[in-house]
Parts: sequence; C-alpha cells; structure tokens
Amino acid sequence: MMKTWKYNYGLIPMIALAVVICHVSCTKPDVSQEEEKPDVEVPDNDTSGQNPPQEDEPVVDPKAPVLKINALTSTRACVRVDYSFEKVTEFNQNVNICFSKEPDPTIDDHTFKLPPRSANKADMMGVVPNLVLDYDTDYYFRLYVQQKGTVYYSNEVKCSLEDEYEPINLSWKKMDIAGLHPDITAYTTTSKLSGRNFQAWYAIADMNKGNLKVKANHPANAQTVTSQAASIGPECQILINSGYFYYEGNQAVNIGTSIVDGIQNGFIFTFAGSLSDSEPEESNTQYKVTRGVFGADAQGVPAVKWMGCITHNTNYYYDMPLLSIKGETKQNAPSATNPTVPSDWEPVELVTAGPVLLKDGKIPFDFTRTSKGNTYFLSNWEMITYDVFTDTTGDDWRCDRSAVGITEDGKLIFFACEGRTPSLSCGANLDEVARILKALGCVEALNFDGGGSTKLYLGGQSFANNNRAVMTTVGIVTK
Repeated sequence: MMKTWKYNYGLIPMIALAVVICHVSCTKPDVSQEEEKPDVEVPDNDTSGQNPPQEDEPVVDPKAPVLKINALTSTRACVRVDYSFEKVTEFNQNVNICFSKEPDPTIDDHTFKLPPRSANKADMMGVVPNLVLDYDTDYYFRLYVQQKGTVYYSNEVKCSLEDEYEPINLSWKKMDIAGLHPDITAYTTTSKLSGRNFQAWYAIADMNKGNLKVKANHPANAQTVTSQAASIGPECQILINSGYFYYEGNQAVNIGTSIVDGIQNGFIFTFAGSLSDSEPEESNTQYKVTRGVFGADAQGVPAVKWMGCITHNTNYYYDMPLLSIKGETKQNAPSATNPTVPSDWEPVELVTAGPVLLKDGKIPFDFTRTSKGNTYFLSNWEMITYDVFTDTTGDDWRCDRSAVGITEDGKLIFFACEGRTPSLSCGANLDEVARILKALGCVEALNFDGGGSTKLYLGGQSFANNNRAVMTTVGIVTK
C-alpha cells in the first residue's frame, strides 16, 4: 500500500511576513486506484532560499523562482514527487530535489535529479528511488533551483519509504549431479509459494576459488540451451537462457546487446519505448532508457548494472537506472553524468535482459501503477513489456522465470522455476523471484527472459520443461 502526503496552496504575498508550516495528513490508498488530488489548502512556504524577512530586511525579489511540492507519495521502491514551479527562467537550470534526515535540507545534504525542465509547467512528477534512501527512516525533502548564483528552495515535506519486501525462504533440497564441478552446488524445491504449487532449481558457484569463470554465448542463429552448452564444450558447467529476442521472418534478433570474449554484438538504442505497447497514445512514443545487464570483467568480477549505449562503440554502466516513467516527462539520454557517473567496470562477458531485481540488497521496483492506465507503472524504469513486468498472468498461475544473482561474498546463483502449470508449478512474479534470491543471500540480481525460454543446464542435465531455441545464454565454465 502507498501513503500520500498532499498539499494545495494559497497565494504568497510579494512581501512575506511569516512562514506558516501546515500539518501534513497521511493516507494509504489502494495502489490499484487512481490517486486523489490534493484537497487540503495550506499557505505557501517561503521560496526565496532565505529565512522569513524581518521588518528591517529587504523585500523578496518578486521575480524569484517559486517552487512547490504539491504531494509526496511513498511506495516500497521510491518516493514520488508531484511538484510545480514558476519563474525559473535561467537557461539550462533544472528544478531538482534535496533531502536529509534532519529538517531544512540544502544542496549540501543529499541531492537528486528530477526530470529535465523543458518549460515552466504547472505540474510535473519525478521520483527519488529507494537506491538512495534507507528504509525505516524519515526524510525531509525540498525542491531547489540555482539561478543567477542564488539557491532557491521550496516548502519542506517529511516522508519515508513504505516497508521493504520481506525475503521468501523456501525449503531447498541438495541435488546429486555427478557432472558438476566441486565448486558448484545445486538445489531444488517443491515448497509452496504464496499458497501455490511451485517447482524451482538453483545452482550456486563459488567464484572465489579461481577455478570457474563467467561465459556468455551468442550464436549466429537461435539454438536451444542444451545445444549451446554442447557447442561450448565439456568445460560448460552451468548455462541458462538470458536475453529477450524477437523474430524478423525466420531470423531471431536479440533485443539489446551481448559481449562474448570481449567482442560486442548489437547495442542498446539510446532511445526506446516499452518492449511492447498496446495504448494508442503511447504506440509511437519513445523514451530514453537504460537496460539491465549481467556480466564479468577481465578479472572475473561479476556485476549487475544498468547499461546505456552512447554510441555503437561506447557503453556506460551505471549503479542507478535512468528513471524513465511511461506517460511522464522524458529523461535526457544516458551520458557521462546521466543518470549518474558511470562505474569503471568493463565487462568482457555480458548479456542484456531485465529488469534488475536486486541492487545493493534492495528491490528497485514494485507494481504501483499511476493513474494513467493498467500498464503505466511508476517504477518500471527499463520499460519492460507488460506481460513480463506484471505480477500475474492469471488468477492461479504465474510465469516460468530465469534469473541470476550475486551474493555479498561474490558467489553466483543461477535460478529457474517452472510456471503456468497449476498442477505442477504456478511460477512466480518478479518480486517473488527477487525475494527468493534475497533469501538465498543475493545483493544483486537480474531477471532473464522467462516463459517458454526458461531452461537451466547443470553439469549435463537440463531443468524446466521448455526447449525453445534462444539467442543468448550465460553461465559458468571451468578455466
């Protein structure tokens, strides 16, 4: 459930004698319902960036920017900011937000970018993700803008994230697979998941002993996971389907990119919309995006990142997604500073998929929808298609899933589950997969292509009742 802080504002005199801070009411509406409009009228706060003027102080500049936080709405994944501004006239100066655990936050505390300002708009919406916030913590938020050497602030609003998703602990049984390397252990479960039948497998590879390495594979044409494992050779210990793809005629085309032995195949467009879309108003709308990736660098260091392709030969890897939100103001393209400064990680093996399930131990998404429609999710940063991102595909069953996770001590977990077969396994939604991986000790994780593409190869045996030809795979080989 969400909780919402809401404001409506009266007029601020040009000569302000005082600041009136109003009490903020909190409600928890159903996330599936349209959000209500603010309905409590309160006076404006001082927006000059200064303390309230005393009798002997100069008059506030009537041309000074006026910034207003109209509402803050929290979910598990982010704090939504509904705001407005006036008189922001200086070229290329955007309205952003600062926050602190103490009142009166300034730019010397924490700051975060909001969507770019294309014009003075009456209303805008942005988010502050859980990746920069702690759970069980109250924060004070203010908008700010820097104009002509002066910092101007909005009213202050206190807010906190909704409660974090709890890990899902299942009963796992160790599997006896003769072909597995001693540094790899495999497990299976038939524990109930959310009261439904469930069957899943995972393998954990200890990468710290130096005997194993990450290997991506991207054949010229789509092949089954078992066929790709055979083509890699006897050194292949684990292999799982990874990236999304589609068909042009009889030719399978990978969505996104891969890197195999240091050679890149394909790229991520600097702009793209949802992987599929059914709303007429959005059918020709494209948003700049970063996509979730998994891979390892030349030193064997694995990572889950968000990737933006700047050119065909320039990739940036971020620890923060570009916060693109369908139906809202478009973000600027990924760059050396947007959404943040890229990491110095340079993978030699990599696959593209998404969404990112875990980052820094946090689940960076939930299924909160905006008021614009059934497929308009607040925190679907990667614009993943609705039938992948949504929480269910039916009343009693969910999708087959495949995923990879990284534990805090650097081990790798490859996960797959059956789905869409209620008598055997109903499958899992994305937050359930993330919560299962979190319970297994993962702090980073990436969702792979699921459904009929789901297949996990372990030491000569294959698991999940699918045999679809796929474009990309990733796994573990012996050195």
